[in-house]
Amino acid sequence: MIASYDMSHVNRHVGEGLRLAREVRQISAEQLAQDLGISPERLERLEAGEEEATSTDLHLSARALGVDVSMFFEGLAKPCTGARTTDACRGEGLGRAVNANLGARVRLAREVRGLSLERLAQAAGIERQRLENLEYGEEEAAASDIHCLADVLDVAVAYFFEGATDQVPYHDPPEEAAPRPMFA
Repeated sequence: MIASYDMSHVNRHVGEGLRLAREVRQISAEQLAQDLGISPERLERLEAGEEEATSTDLHLSARALGVDVSMFFEGLAKPCTGARTTDACRGEGLGRAVNANLGARVRLAREVRGLSLERLAQAAGIERQRLENLEYGEEEAAASDIHCLADVLDVAVAYFFEGATDQVPYHDPPEEAAPRPMFA
């Protein structure tokens, strides 16, 4: 059974991990903010746990600091649940690539465990439509989403970022193909 969990605790924990990693690497807040493409004020809010880090924030931060994404979650207690929201997905460039990779990995883990979309949404405390959007890379996962999904799916946080690259996928629009026969 999954108990209620304070999401602000996740934000503070992840923010503290971000700040500690930055300080250990002796990188100024201004430099890291520039590397992440965000304002120093936003980085300050992330590090203070006043704003929830997104999957793109976590991916870029880990890369810039030379750490594994799971480092931000180490020592964070479980379980978790409860409806959450996050800022709108940036949805462009690297964010789209990270979102698509994360979503595909969530869907794969869910299917391997034989969970329906509804059951995973309920267990993780995420609205069903939001979870579907996450699986299709149409929304950006928040740190609390990632933490809860890893808990419920019994995978390491790093699993969601495996295979994520800094390359933005580009696909030509598909050409209209003739219908394939169902049986060949």
